[in-house]
Amino acid sequence: MTLRPCIAAALLACAGLAHAIPVVFTNPAYPVSTQADAGDSSDGPNADAGDGSVLPLQRSAQALGSGGDTASAVAFADAALLAATADANSILGPASASAVALFNGSFDALAGILTLSFDFDAQSSVLGAAIADNVLAITLLVDGSTLFDGIFDSSTLYSQDFFIPRAGSGFIDLSLISSADAFAGDGAFALGSVNFALDAAPLPEPSSLGLLAAGIAGISWVRLRRHPRSSR
Repeated sequence: MTLRPCIAAALLACAGLAHAIPVVFTNPAYPVSTQADAGDSSDGPNADAGDGSVLPLQRSAQALGSGGDTASAVAFADAALLAATADANSILGPASASAVALFNGSFDALAGILTLSFDFDAQSSVLGAAIADNVLAITLLVDGSTLFDGIFDSSTLYSQDFFIPRAGSGFIDLSLISSADAFAGDGAFALGSVNFALDAAPLPEPSSLGLLAAGIAGISWVRLRRHPRSSR
């Protein structure tokens, strides 16, 4: 193993010893919206947005067609939870529903370990040729560089650590969409929810880093003793 990977591994191990704390977001936003259409009746889109100061936030839409078609959607947002449901049932004509729950916020990314974790639960049921979907999209940036960018359409439990070498500006965006589309005689239901967390473990105090530097210097000295440079 070369010296550079040794140094990176040592920094990761040392930063991992620091106590992880939840990231504090600046100007967090929780936009939610819903839409429902059933045959010849529509009740959407309905949209709302919050700044994180008044939560939970919920929006709903319902539609009832003259032929008995029905559709409904609910979008919900709380401090660390997004949820969306869509239900469509067709008797004669098409029926559809969709719910969108979003979260985005900026934060100060400290030098150290940044941990992204989330638990995405996706459930759906269909009758006939109906369609039901749950989709979660997450993007994590620090100083404009993408650390994570993923799209999920099934239940997922996820956690990943990212090493931040120096302090910077971070941004995270989560988009949860549940949709249901039904045709004559069909029905569809979709339910999606995601619990998410972003935690930071800053680098240790300078005294600890001094000990780390001394250890790295020792590793370098031992390597030079074992593998002296040949003279030219």
